[in-house]
Amino acid sequence: MDFFQAQDNAVRKTKLLVFYYVMAVIMIVISVYAAVTIGYMVYYSQLGGDGSYGSYQVPLWSTVRFLITAAAVCLVVGMGTLFRVVALRGGGSAVASSLGGKAIDRDTRDPKLRQLLNVVDEMAIASGVPVPEVYILPGEASINAFAAGWGTDDAVIAVSGGALEKLTRDELQGVVAHEYSHILNGDCRMNIRLMGLIFGIMMLTIFARLMRYMVFAGSGRRHGGGYVGGGRRSSSDGKGSGGALILAIFVVIILVTIIGFIGTFFGRLIQAAISRQREYLADASAVQFTRNPDGISGALKRIAAGDNHAVLQHPNASEAAHMFFADGLRRSFSSAFSTHPPLNDRILKIQPGWDGKFDLKPVRPRTVAKPEPEEKPAPSRGIIGGGTGMEKIQAMAILGAIGTISSGSLENARSIKAAIPDSFDDSLRSSRGALYGLMALVMADNEEDDAKQWKLVESVFEPEEMPHLREAEATVLQMKRSARLAALELATTTLVQKGGFGMDQYYDLIDRLIEVDQNTTLFEVCMRRIIRERLNRGGGQPRGGGANYMTIPPKVAEALGTVLMVVARDASGAEDPKALVEKATNGLYLLKGKVKTVDVETSSLDEALDILQETSFAIRAQLLRAVVACINEDGQLEPSEAEVLRMLALALQCPVPPLGGD
Repeated sequence: MDFFQAQDNAVRKTKLLVFYYVMAVIMIVISVYAAVTIGYMVYYSQLGGDGSYGSYQVPLWSTVRFLITAAAVCLVVGMGTLFRVVALRGGGSAVASSLGGKAIDRDTRDPKLRQLLNVVDEMAIASGVPVPEVYILPGEASINAFAAGWGTDDAVIAVSGGALEKLTRDELQGVVAHEYSHILNGDCRMNIRLMGLIFGIMMLTIFARLMRYMVFAGSGRRHGGGYVGGGRRSSSDGKGSGGALILAIFVVIILVTIIGFIGTFFGRLIQAAISRQREYLADASAVQFTRNPDGISGALKRIAAGDNHAVLQHPNASEAAHMFFADGLRRSFSSAFSTHPPLNDRILKIQPGWDGKFDLKPVRPRTVAKPEPEEKPAPSRGIIGGGTGMEKIQAMAILGAIGTISSGSLENARSIKAAIPDSFDDSLRSSRGALYGLMALVMADNEEDDAKQWKLVESVFEPEEMPHLREAEATVLQMKRSARLAALELATTTLVQKGGFGMDQYYDLIDRLIEVDQNTTLFEVCMRRIIRERLNRGGGQPRGGGANYMTIPPKVAEALGTVLMVVARDASGAEDPKALVEKATNGLYLLKGKVKTVDVETSSLDEALDILQETSFAIRAQLLRAVVACINEDGQLEPSEAEVLRMLALALQCPVPPLGGD
């Protein structure tokens, strides 16, 4: 899978989604106009007996009537869409909460919840995306799950209570891998937007229900054997204006109610058009990620063999049907409009020789064994650095790994996760322990003498906290370098979930710890940026994903030049950085001759990266290719250079799997 192509494809699919939405609204406007016209005809027929009032004939077409109808429909649908999108601005957590989800405390001692958290952690480390918050749908006995969020930085994974109880660990991992495919393919952002559009289209049904209540419960009270409408009694023969008006309104309400069902039909049609093929892709990706087709196929078989399949009970399930692992709705019309392919078809795609039997294995607890104890390396500073014994990494292979998960990277992630001591892993699940771990990770990356760093730390933390901080630093220094970034991800995820005490007071300390040696490196800038972005995630729609798709405006040209000049100077050590940047961009069609190269300070990287996060993934892909060309003149990357490339990619919101080694 090409991550950059998948992200840009998601932008194009969103445009297709808008087209479907507009077409649905047009059809609804035409239908409502027809209903209003029929209402007029009923009203005048009751007055004049022949559809006329005096010499007045009801015309089939009226521009004024159409414009008023169109404005009213667009207002109702548009306000519904706007209301839902605003309500979901919180991203994945808002979606999960709207479906009855409860966030799983990372410090939980429940073995099943802990197992789920470990599975999600492994997949996050293997893919290079931030560790997502995990939700449980406690009231749902069926097997289902979904991923939601505006992007990789605020995505959440939600699993039904039934899935947690009924699936084996392998099956659970297959389901989680399926959902990670949606995250990496850029499906989640489109899914939230689709929720808003579907809600808007279905607003007509809500509006019709409200009209029925207002007319019949409010002004349509029985009084003395007749109806009273607007305080005026209708005539006994139903021909009076009051009776005619009520009859006409009644007809319009019935027709609008029917049209509301048409809106629901169009909503389901849009969900099916957007969702079905993506489910096959996500299934295939899950098999590719885990190299275990029995995992995801076993989960699908359990759903197919179950009594309630994957049906969810929450009232909001219908508007989110397109994002579930399996069809979560009871179908009242043709399966052709289902948001998901038939379960048997999905199983056959994964296991072509399947005989149709549901030979399911019993659910037994399974844990991932820890590796044999190794001799601990000597304490060393820096997450990166030479002399690790890792073979040199081919640069283009790293770029090709962006946004992917392979079975190799998943096994690597398990090894990395297992290399984090149990006691340290437990401490990273509590708010204070995560904070101590984060500070230790920042300190371990700086080559300055301990004395200056500890003096800064002692000025912020209480004396009774210092032993915990020193213990955390000692643990970090003994950990493999490849495990330190994983620990940073786990710590920031806990702090996001438990961050009621706030992190603002610690940002200044992080800055001072990084700058204590008066030599802020490119790697340190990226690390500081990643920490802040991880800690501030989930606050709304992320940046990036489509702006400046094929154009390089001046501010983007300058930002590109800033990044490449710093890389050429600091990472490559080039004597003539400008010449190297020109050479690196010469073969790139988007960047050739369009990058503004000026002498810059490393500290200016933050502003440049802010600008570049607003650009399309096509531009970011070519930027990373130019970075590779700058630091790979000898045809190979040193481990330290590879880690710089990885951190820069992560700062650009392009997830890179762990690179292996120590």
